[in-house]
Amino acid sequence: MICPKCGKESNARFCPECGADMSSATEQPVYINPAQNTIPPVPQKAKVSGLSIGAFIVSFFGILGVVGVVLGIVDLAKKKSENPPKKHGLAIAAIAIGAVMFIIGLGSCGSKDKKPAETTSKSGAATTASETAVEESNTEETTAETTTTTTESGPNITLAADPSNMKVGEIGRSDDVYVGLSYVKRMTYLPTALGKETKIGKGNEVIMAFFDFYNHSDKTGSISPDNITCYADGVQVGNVETAIKVRCDGINQLHSAEIAGKTQMMSVQDFAVPKGWKELKFFYNSVCIWTVSQDDVKKDPFKFSTMFKDLDIKRTVVSEGTTIYNDDYEVVFQGVKDYTYKNKYSGNRQYVIFKFTVKNTGTSAIDYQLAGYSMNGYQNNYYLGTADYLLDGKIDGYINIYKVDSIEPGMTANIYVAFDGAAKGGNVFMVYDDGYIVNKERGVVYVER
Repeated sequence: MICPKCGKESNARFCPECGADMSSATEQPVYINPAQNTIPPVPQKAKVSGLSIGAFIVSFFGILGVVGVVLGIVDLAKKKSENPPKKHGLAIAAIAIGAVMFIIGLGSCGSKDKKPAETTSKSGAATTASETAVEESNTEETTAETTTTTTESGPNITLAADPSNMKVGEIGRSDDVYVGLSYVKRMTYLPTALGKETKIGKGNEVIMAFFDFYNHSDKTGSISPDNITCYADGVQVGNVETAIKVRCDGINQLHSAEIAGKTQMMSVQDFAVPKGWKELKFFYNSVCIWTVSQDDVKKDPFKFSTMFKDLDIKRTVVSEGTTIYNDDYEVVFQGVKDYTYKNKYSGNRQYVIFKFTVKNTGTSAIDYQLAGYSMNGYQNNYYLGTADYLLDGKIDGYINIYKVDSIEPGMTANIYVAFDGAAKGGNVFMVYDDGYIVNKERGVVYVER
C-alpha cells in the first residue's frame, strides 16, 4: 500500500517513514502484460473423418470396393490441410479391404460368365455345354495311360413340353430332381401296413397318387413327397389322418428322404377328396403341376413300372469279404440275402438283409445303437428306406444293428442291416452311414443278382 502522507510503500498498519495511519492507503495498481494474459487452449479430441467412414463402408461391396479405395486415398490426401486434424485409420483400412473385395468381385464375375448355358436334347433332357465338352474330351485316346474314362451324359428322359400343365404319365423337373405322376387310383378306404382305415370323412373318397422320382445329381439329395399338394376344383384337400404307415399295392408312403445320387424313389400319396369332383391338380414344389380328370383315375391295382428307363447307371460290384471301411474300426461286407418276415398282423413282409462284421480297432468302445438311422438301402436302384428295426431275431448268427449297444476295443460284432424290400431278387445297393443327425458315409455296397 502507498502512504497517503509521504508516499512510502508499505504493508504495515502505520507508515514506517512518517508514522501515518495506512488504513486509508490505496493499493498499488498491478500492471499485467496483455501478451501474458492468454489462457492455454483446451486440447480437442480428434474426430474420425466422415469421408473415411464412407470409404470404409463402401469397401465391402464386392467389385465396388474400388470406390472405397479411391475415397480412402482422397481422405488421406486431405490430412495435411485439416484444422483441426482428424483420424484417418478407417481410410487406410478401406484401401486394403476395398482392394481385396475388388479382386474377389472380379473373380466372381468371371466365374458367372463361364456358367454353361443349358440346352435341351432331342429326348427332352437338359444338358450343358460343359458336359458336352467333357464327353468329347473323354472320347480322345491317351498315350500316357492304357485305361479309358467315360462319363454319363444327360439322362434319356422325355420331359413334358409344359411342366405347369402335365397329364398322368408325364415327367417334370425341379432342379436336379425329375418327378413323374405314374398312376392315380380311387379307393373307399385308406390302405395301411396294418389293414384298412375307413374313417375318411363323410362324402369323401380316397385318391392314391403314385409319384416316381429320380435324383440326377451325383450327390445325395433331399426329396420330400410331403411337398406335394392336391386341389379338387381349386380347393386344397388334405391327407387322411392316420398314425399307421400307409402302404398301397406294395408301395410305401414316404414323407421325406435323403437319397443317393443317381438313384430313384417311388412314393404313394393319399388325399381325402369330395366325391363328384371334376378336376384335380397336383403341385410339386410349385414347379411341376399335373391336371387329372375323372377319366384319368383308375380302380385297378397299381403295377409297378419305372418311368425312367435306359438311365445306364454304372456302379462297382462289391464282393463278399471286402473291407468297405477301415479307420477307427473295420467294416467287412459278408453278403446279402432276401428274408421273409412272417407277421400275424401285417402278413408276410419281404426284406433285404446286408450282413457285416464290425471290429473295433480303436482304443475305446464304439456305440452302434443309433448307427442304423442313417443307412439307406436300394433295390433295382429304387430307394427302400432307412434300416428297419422291427426284426429283432438273429439271422444266420447276425444281430440287427439296432440291438448292438457297443463294441469294446479289440472285439467284433456280427451285425445285419435290414431294409423293407418290395420283392425278392434284383440288384441291391446300400450306403453304409453311421451318422445320426449329420451324414457320415463310410462306404457303399453294390451287389448284382
